[in-house]
Amino acid sequence: MSDWNKQQRFQAILAGELADRPIVSAWKHFIDQEQSAKALAGATLNFQQRYDWDFVKINPRATYYQEIWGNTYNYALYESVLPKLTEYVVHGPSDLERIREQARNVGPILEQLEATRLIRNALGSETPIIQTLFSPLTVLALLAGHNPYPGYVAHPERSASSLHALIAQNPDGVHAALKEIAVTLAEYVTELAGAGADGIFYSIMGLGNEESFSRSDYESYGRPYDLIVLEALGDKASILHTCGPTSNPDRFADYPVSAIHWADRAKGNPSLQASTNWIGKKTVVGGVSEHLFGTDQSEQVHAEAVDAIQSLRERSFILAPGCGVPLETSDATLRALKAAIG
Repeated sequence: MSDWNKQQRFQAILAGELADRPIVSAWKHFIDQEQSAKALAGATLNFQQRYDWDFVKINPRATYYQEIWGNTYNYALYESVLPKLTEYVVHGPSDLERIREQARNVGPILEQLEATRLIRNALGSETPIIQTLFSPLTVLALLAGHNPYPGYVAHPERSASSLHALIAQNPDGVHAALKEIAVTLAEYVTELAGAGADGIFYSIMGLGNEESFSRSDYESYGRPYDLIVLEALGDKASILHTCGPTSNPDRFADYPVSAIHWADRAKGNPSLQASTNWIGKKTVVGGVSEHLFGTDQSEQVHAEAVDAIQSLRERSFILAPGCGVPLETSDATLRALKAAIG
């Protein structure tokens, strides 16, 4: 095909096929502009206008999922990309009964649907858009006051997670709550398609790490509820993100997703090239360490990007940082990432 456009490349590559070239994107939080649909859409559109990515990943505030069930935050006080938690919903096993399926007209859902519509209307149909969604298990962890963001010095141990205490004390209640969350998010996924999203970016945060959730525990408390959400997508594109070091992307090789994204340059993670042993036809996403973007390490960004592109010439590939880039990101590094694609 000659004269590929963004939608054609995106659809081909997310179907596991080759296009005329890989596609590239990056994303970041806009913590001073993420508290309303209009402000988030404006920041996202400005970022896209500046760098002209091959697709737009909407990067909403990292708390909107759990706000659906009542967590509250102080948006005047941020710790990195998270506003300060002021109240969480699940303090003990009996509180799990408070987690029930939510209607489609709950505030945070309406807000993100509106942001998606605003971005779609501004960009038109040619630029692909995906909205970010956390997994039910991730949402429940946050509802229980636990932060599942992986640390790069020391990963939080499961003994530190209130979620594991809930599982030990009330496993049936945990399963019931996870199902209510999953059904709510599955209905939201169908609404996103109507708002103009081409798919979702599905993040399990750091829960793929063995120290956070063993493989067997994840099979019981993660997988069934992941599948409820993902199967609601139908034929829409999906990128599954497992975050941080030792994130075990191979756990998700048989998931019904289009692509798998992990920090392939982080400790304990397989390279993108090595994934051919287990990933099948799924598209691989990554190639460059996100930690390079906080200062002007544009030469290293370009070198890692070119290395990934050259080594993955024979498979469907999306060039991206291993996670969202830092709040203070060098313009030169983002331009180096984009330039590497040719």
